[in-house]
Amino acid sequence: AVSLDTGFRTTLLWGRKTMRSELGPLRFQLSPRAFFPINPKQAAASYDAAKKAAQLTGKEKVANLYSGNGTIALWIAAQAKEVRGVEMIREAVEDARKQAALNGIANVHFENGKAEDRFPSWIKQGFRPDVLVLHPPRSGCHPAVLESILKGRVKRVVYISGNPASLAKDCGPLLKGGYELESIQPVDLFPQTAHVESVVTLSKPIRRQHRATR
Repeated sequence: AVSLDTGFRTTLLWGRKTMRSELGPLRFQLSPRAFFPINPKQAAASYDAAKKAAQLTGKEKVANLYSGNGTIALWIAAQAKEVRGVEMIREAVEDARKQAALNGIANVHFENGKAEDRFPSWIKQGFRPDVLVLHPPRSGCHPAVLESILKGRVKRVVYISGNPASLAKDCGPLLKGGYELESIQPVDLFPQTAHVESVVTLSKPIRRQHRATR
């Protein structure tokens, strides 16, 4: 399709409104403003690393912040009880909902809004995810998101980042707040460039209560 994107509205000039694509077993119908990895093979490797880091058993509630058009949420949905995604670009959320229906995935829910607004709201409403998957822009997470992670006592955080500087900046408050750095898995998303994506796992250690013995 040929389109004109003014930043506020996309006007179709010629061709179909969407582009068809596939990522692993998933099928996608993408709008012109949708984000989609240009290296699907390595993107799948990155998402597999995130799924492995999440250690899902099918019983967990998962929150996916900065969920884009739903690729990661849909990738891990089969191993989770429930997945909630939030994304500020309305067209991406509409795409994510369409992809869920297209692939017959019913345990995912996508909301349009800012992560720093929606995630604290979920916590207040009683939705406390067992696993949190973050895939923020290169600037990193909003401070309110990090604060809510600490307040919500999320057991496991999987952070996918393409910017080591913002990744380190965001991990700082979480490590100071009691999280432990469990693993770092680099993924060569753009071969023969300096760009490397990282999948980082942080977890809350289980505190064991010692009973006094007589």
